[in-house]
Amino acid sequence: MCESGPRESQDLSLQRILEDVIDEVPVSFAERKVLRQLIACGTGELGHHYLVCDHCSAMKVVGRACKNRHCPNCNNGRIAEWSAKREEELLPVPYERYEFGLPSALHRWALRYKREMYGLLLKAAQDTVLELAKAPESVGVAPAVMTALHTSTRTLNYYPHAHVEVSAGGYDAEQDQWIPTKEGALIAPLDQARDLFRDKVLEGLDLRRRHGRFSDGDRPEIELLSDGRWSVWMAELREKRWPVSGGEPFGGGLQYLRYLSRSVYRVPIANRQLLSYRDGEVVFQYRDR
Repeated sequence: MCESGPRESQDLSLQRILEDVIDEVPVSFAERKVLRQLIACGTGELGHHYLVCDHCSAMKVVGRACKNRHCPNCNNGRIAEWSAKREEELLPVPYERYEFGLPSALHRWALRYKREMYGLLLKAAQDTVLELAKAPESVGVAPAVMTALHTSTRTLNYYPHAHVEVSAGGYDAEQDQWIPTKEGALIAPLDQARDLFRDKVLEGLDLRRRHGRFSDGDRPEIELLSDGRWSVWMAELREKRWPVSGGEPFGGGLQYLRYLSRSVYRVPIANRQLLSYRDGEVVFQYRDR
């Protein structure tokens, strides 16, 4: 991985790399199906569009796009559409941003049980902000909240985390007035947010375990499901420092929303970031912030 360098060739793309490695990487049936769609995108394997000029009747045959949300070639229109709708929903007030991440000890668990863990992560993050905002010492009412899931860093390391954009205040319907946060204070103080988020995730884990959500298959994680091992593991997780951060968004609420919109319908790495691909090794560039 590096920050700059010449591009190896103009046809270097994720499609080319995936086509080369798809039969070698260990992925599930559903994941392999997605990869096949990405490889076939625009090649004609998915069908064709016939474009005819209204003036000269010249015809051009174009391969259909896969329109899969993981495809680096598709979804630019969806990004713009989604961003425009969310911008209409933004209130004319200051906003705050929060990031709630799972500790590394839970990353393997999240990879194995994506549906359960990602849902729990998003709900715990949103409920944490709402609960702290509605406390009397904060604004006492519910703010406007938007939550987005990210699963990797800029360097493509696996890191499941939730971004929460929240209005710096809330509307009190009984008094018919907007109640802003106190000057210099966050709507969800970080120390309280970190502890409450941790407790909500651990409670959610325990509830799902008791309902048998994690007991499928012969997996290394299953040994943790015995009462003794589980209690020890929960205690170990409680002692860890959970990655929670927050503050005023750089550039304001609108700029932060546009940053989040780029990740909703776009994969973590784009073709323009690829620098070289040789002997199974991919070199790509990223912006170091």
